[in-house]
This record gives sequence, structure tokens and C-alpha cells, in this order.
Amino acid sequence: TSLQASLGLAQLSRLQEFVEKKRQMGGRYNKALSGLPGVKLPQERNNVSENIYWVYGLLIDDPRFTVREVTKKLGDLGVGTRPFFWPMHKQPVFKKLGLFVGEDYPVATYLGHNGFYVPSGLGLTEAEQVHVSGALWSIFDV
Repeated sequence: TSLQASLGLAQLSRLQEFVEKKRQMGGRYNKALSGLPGVKLPQERNNVSENIYWVYGLLIDDPRFTVREVTKKLGDLGVGTRPFFWPMHKQPVFKKLGLFVGEDYPVATYLGHNGFYVPSGLGLTEAEQVHVSGALWSIFDV
């Protein structure tokens, strides 16, 4: 709609500000969670791109825990989470359409089963990031 377009254009003028804030938040999480056993952090950059941390995703790499167990524990500690996006080849709507029949994408499946996002909205405070990081350490550093 025209209203949505107007809002979107206004937000675009602040894009660099938002990207910088997201990178600062990602950097704080990276520093606070560096060395956390059993968890893989997002890459800061590779040879073609730099992460803007639109979301902050973590991968469980610890046989002691499942994503469901970790996100439940985080919820009990007051930390909301979201699962990773479910792989397209596993989504019922695409299966119903007859797509991806007999196809397997093991990396996407691994990510879907082992990844989740921690809070990373633009309104998140440093104190809230400290709380999230502390909650993760309390779960994995056992």
C-alpha cells in the first residue's frame, strides 16, 4: 500500500544506522559467547561478504542437548528464541505441491534441526544481551 511504501522509504534513509547497530550487537554477542562449549556462533565475514546480523543464529553442536531442550531452558530464564527457518524441502506446502520429491539437502536439514535465534531486535539493550549471554553460559558451561 502507499502507507507501507511511505514507511519503507522512511526506514531506508536509516539503513546504514540500523546495519551499524546490528553489527555492534553481533559483535557484543560474539565477544560474550566466544568459547561457549557446544555452540557454534555465526561467522563475522567470509571471502565475499560481511555479516550484518539481521538475526543472531546459534547452532547446537553438543550431543548433550537438543534445540528444544536449550530453547525451553532459555525460556525458563526469560529469554525468547525462534527456531531456524525450516528447510524448503521439508515444508509440507512444498511436499503437497509435489516439489523436492526424493531430494535431500543434509546441510539445510542439519541447520533446521540444530539452529535457533536469540533476541537481536534493534530495541535490545546491552543489559538484555548480557542476560541472554549469561543464560546461555549457565546452560552449556556445566
